[in-house]
Amino acid sequence: MGKLKGMAQQAADQGRSMVDQAKTSSASQSDERRQKYADDPNTLWMGSGKHATGLSSAFFRITKDRIWIESGMFGSKSESVPLWAVKDMDARQAMWQKGKDIGDVVLILEDASFGTKEAGLFDLKGIGSAQSGAGGTGTVVLDNIESPHQVRELLAPLISEARREKLMERQSQFIHYATPPAAAPAPVQAAPAASSGPVSIADELKKLGELKEAGLLTNEEFAAQKAKLLG
Repeated sequence: MGKLKGMAQQAADQGRSMVDQAKTSSASQSDERRQKYADDPNTLWMGSGKHATGLSSAFFRITKDRIWIESGMFGSKSESVPLWAVKDMDARQAMWQKGKDIGDVVLILEDASFGTKEAGLFDLKGIGSAQSGAGGTGTVVLDNIESPHQVRELLAPLISEARREKLMERQSQFIHYATPPAAAPAPVQAAPAASSGPVSIADELKKLGELKEAGLLTNEEFAAQKAKLLG
């Protein structure tokens, strides 16, 4: 019996050792990744959410056009939300949060699909959660972050610019697809030359008579031309 207990204890110790090693490796990789974020010029803000227990809830990063969220064990789950999809936002602080200058920035999205996936990445409430709301809307929460009002002020112009650019893109696409292609001009056809009808002998004789009366033809010339017309 003592031997079995020893073997069980040894197995338990080995299991804990493996878990500790995995945690250390994951934490090291997470630290390296976040150091790269800090050195990235595209990173405008980054920070972790802190619960009352002191544990980190999630890691957030803001760039010019997206909000990036890492959650799970050492940021094992990652997702991003485009800023143009945010139609409104708010900063909230509970009583216990105010004393520590932490709070939540709630982002209200145009559609829940911008913040959720089938895998349910943000289905853990309070950890960067995106929740469906009425009318097909959704929210993403940057929960328990430091200086939430400053983060909101940082996001406001970024969101405004991203939505303006998206609106211009949509209008350009609408004009492109709504405007029918210009029809090719019909080829210009040359007008057919006027065909001269058969010469009327009576008309020619009339013209000769008018010329004679006008003094432009002598009697001899008139007689010669008349004889020519009459064959």
